[in-house]
Amino acid sequence: MEIERANHNQQIVTRIFTSIYFWWIRQVVLSLAGCLFLFFGIQLLIGAYRLKDPSWFIMLFFSSNLIILISATILVGIIYRMITIRRKHEDDDKQLADETCRSEAEIPSLPKGKRGNSKLE
Repeated sequence: MEIERANHNQQIVTRIFTSIYFWWIRQVVLSLAGCLFLFFGIQLLIGAYRLKDPSWFIMLFFSSNLIILISATILVGIIYRMITIRRKHEDDDKQLADETCRSEAEIPSLPKGKRGNSKLE
C-alpha cells in the first residue's frame, strides 16, 4: 500500500518537474523567436533608408516598425511572465524554508541521558 503511494507521489513529482522544465524551455524558445523577429524588423528598417523610391520607403518603414513593435511587445510580455513566475517560486521556497525552520525549532530536544547510546555524553 505504501509502496504504491510512494510510486504515485513520485510520478506526480516527475510530471510536475517535467511540465516546469517544458514551460521554461517553451519560454526561452519564444524569447529567442521574439529576438529573431526584432532583429529582422531592425534590419528592414535599416534597409528602408537605402531605398530611392519614396512610396517603397514609406511602406517598408511602417511595416518594419510594426514588426519591431509587435516582436518587442511579445518579448517584454514573455520576459515579464518569466520574472513573475521566478519571483513566485522564490517566495514559495522562502516560505517553505521558514516553515521547515519553525517546525524544527518546535521539536523539543531530548535530555542528555535520553539521546541514545552515544559514548560522547
